[in-house]
Amino acid sequence: MNLLLKSFLYNFLHPIKAQEFYYLKRNGLDGEISSSQKAINLRLSEVILFAWLFVFFATLYSILGVKLGISTYIPESLEGIISLKKLGQITILKVLMGFVFFPVGMWTWLKVVGGLMKFSASVIGSDEEIEQGMNDVINGAMTPAILNLLPVIGPGLSNLLFWVYCGIGLNKNLRFSLFQTIVILISPFILFALLISFIVIVAVSSLSFV
Repeated sequence: MNLLLKSFLYNFLHPIKAQEFYYLKRNGLDGEISSSQKAINLRLSEVILFAWLFVFFATLYSILGVKLGISTYIPESLEGIISLKKLGQITILKVLMGFVFFPVGMWTWLKVVGGLMKFSASVIGSDEEIEQGMNDVINGAMTPAILNLLPVIGPGLSNLLFWVYCGIGLNKNLRFSLFQTIVILISPFILFALLISFIVIVAVSSLSFV
C-alpha cells in the first residue's frame, strides 16, 4: 500500500517523468531510466479506490456547504422554509448517491472514454503498444483526483487536469505528436456528439412516420 501511494503521488507530482518511465520500461530501455524515475504501473481498480477516498472529502464539503446555506438563508414564508429544506435534502441525497456509486460510475466512464481514445489512437497509428500504454495514460490521468481535498475548486480542477495528464501521457508515453494528441483527446467528444445526433435523427424520423 505504501508503494502504491508513493507511485500515485509520483504520477501526480511528476506526470512527465512518470509517463517517460513507463515508455522506457515497456521498451526495455532500463539503462536510460534515471534514479529519480521511480514508479510502478498503477491498475485501474487502484486509482479508482484512491480517487474514491479523495472524493469523500469533496462530498463532505458539498454537504457542509448545503447545511451552511440552509442555516444562513431564512425565507420570508413558512412555505419557503419547507421548500428550502426539501431542496437541501434532495441535494444532499444526490451528493451521497454520487459518492456511493462513484467507483462503478468512474470505472464505466473510464472504460468508455479509454476505449474511444484507444480506437482513435489505433486509427492514427503508433509504433508503441497502445493497449498497455493507454492504460498507463488513463490511470496516471486519474491521480489529480487528490485535488478533491481542496474545497470548491478541487473537483473542477481535478476534471480539467485529467485531460491535461492524458495529453502528457499520449505525448510522452505513446509518442504521439501534439496535433495527434489533440485529435485523440477530442475524439470521445466528437464520437459522443455523432452518437447523440444519430439518436436524435432516428427519433425524429420515427415520429414523422407516426
